[in-house]
Amino acid sequence: MRVDWARMTELGLTLVCHYGVKPAPLAGLLQQLVDFLAQRWGSAFEAYSLGQMHATLIGLETDPLDGLRVNRWFWQHRGERRVPDAERLSEVLENTRHLPVGVRFGGFRADGDYPLASRGQHPYQRSFQCQGEQVVLMGWPERGGAFPSTLAELRREFESANLLHKYHADPERDADNDLFMVLGRIDRGRARTTEVAGVELEVRELLARTPTRVDVDREALSLVAYTDPTLPESACQRWRPEAGVLRGLLA
Repeated sequence: MRVDWARMTELGLTLVCHYGVKPAPLAGLLQQLVDFLAQRWGSAFEAYSLGQMHATLIGLETDPLDGLRVNRWFWQHRGERRVPDAERLSEVLENTRHLPVGVRFGGFRADGDYPLASRGQHPYQRSFQCQGEQVVLMGWPERGGAFPSTLAELRREFESANLLHKYHADPERDADNDLFMVLGRIDRGRARTTEVAGVELEVRELLARTPTRVDVDREALSLVAYTDPTLPESACQRWRPEAGVLRGLLA
């Protein structure tokens, strides 16, 4: 997809990691899960391509307002007219102490006691879920057996560039430290609720036995312009998040 810069307000823009080619441990885990789900759910499960799967760090969507392009989430959540600052975003990405960050998928037992919760839920419960139609794999920053709030802090750091994370509506209470990847969609009309719940448990047990660790560094990041928020590779344009590109996309 060739981007018409004059139409950028009609397109979505997002900063993601591990879009396209993935490190071998992550690619292996995703393929294993997709194969397992296809076996269990059959045609009720529509898997995304491995390249299409990604984890969003922060959405960069803007909306036109009084001749400006303002950050969508500052405007919708807090009523603030913030114009994204490409130079500051470039500085954050270049200098932040929150990258690289190691992320762990799996390794969470149902009976385990962890200093970690996600939206008030145990990490075993959140490690794999069907959220509506979305089939979601989730991981969290890990360092030396501890679970720091690195991603939440990075997402807050982006606020200095006038970019608000979609899930940080409340500045006091919200702290999204999740790294999640959508594997595909489940047609609940064709897969009975009991089947969905049973497969969720099977996958959580599989993940609990086989933790996978992946680094998120600057090389893993991509800027993606899209019309379809599932980011099919054939319908998106992708760039490295370099200063010149950021100025062109956010100017």
